[in-house]
Amino acid sequence: MDHPIKNHADEFRKLALLLSEGDESLSADVVLSEIDPVAYVRAHAKKLRLRGISKPIDGLPWVALIDGLENKGKLIELDWKESGEMFVQAVIKLLENEKAPGQARAALNSINVQGSKKVADILAQIDQILAPYGYGIVLIDIYADSYPIALVRRSSIPAILESANRIEKRRVRNFGVNISERQ
Repeated sequence: MDHPIKNHADEFRKLALLLSEGDESLSADVVLSEIDPVAYVRAHAKKLRLRGISKPIDGLPWVALIDGLENKGKLIELDWKESGEMFVQAVIKLLENEKAPGQARAALNSINVQGSKKVADILAQIDQILAPYGYGIVLIDIYADSYPIALVRRSSIPAILESANRIEKRRVRNFGVNISERQ
């Protein structure tokens, strides 16, 4: 019988490739964190120490995915206390990293987040504005007091969500459609 944890290595690889648009080194790190967490922690001890991680933990592949995407400029992790404006500015930065059209970045400046307290509402507005430009955002929940937000090609969102849900339901979310079901 296969070890149940190792069954997710292929899905984590696929998910990492989808989110990173084919970055093999990132996917290899994420897979390593799943199949040999001790080796992963040893190889990334300095970065993991900043998160208070010194030994393998549950959910380590999700942390590896977030850290890898952040290192590649494809994800920004925001504190739960950040303002709506900070979420908008973070996504603008991700668009800059992606060398996305200036119109997409300019369109985000039209969002009125002044009175909005719910992060889900802010993310839904951002996602809706990005749609005509072929982009979307996904949130990778690491059950911490932060919001890791990744910028992705809109066409890849269904495959990303399908792959992530095979690993763990609702760990990765997009706020584009039926937001009331996704909160």
